[in-house]
Amino acid sequence: MILQIFLYLVGAILFVAGVVSFLSYKNRVHKYDYLTVLSYTEWIAGRQVKKLLDEKYGSSINYKTLYDTLRQLEKEGLVAKRLTKDSDGPVAEFLRKSGGIREVPKVTMVTQLPAPAVI
Repeated sequence: MILQIFLYLVGAILFVAGVVSFLSYKNRVHKYDYLTVLSYTEWIAGRQVKKLLDEKYGSSINYKTLYDTLRQLEKEGLVAKRLTKDSDGPVAEFLRKSGGIREVPKVTMVTQLPAPAVI
């Protein structure tokens, strides 16, 4: 009897933990969401990207996460960045590159395979 109650409680705790994990995952903003927001416009300031993400996905991301993700997208070749100025000072603006798809290098076919190694 005590074992059944214990197992029931463990099961209930695991269920609640799974629901909480699912809900927190559901509200997370992914890098593809950034690309979606960047596809709405031409050059856009980082703070505007944050505002659009907060409005569209109902979550509030901090600026460190925002700029880290934008920097990663730039590193992957999906986003371009430029620095401009406005009345508040320097502004980092971002643009989704070529539909968000990197240029794929041309692949040449190998016409002759190397000889197998002799063991």
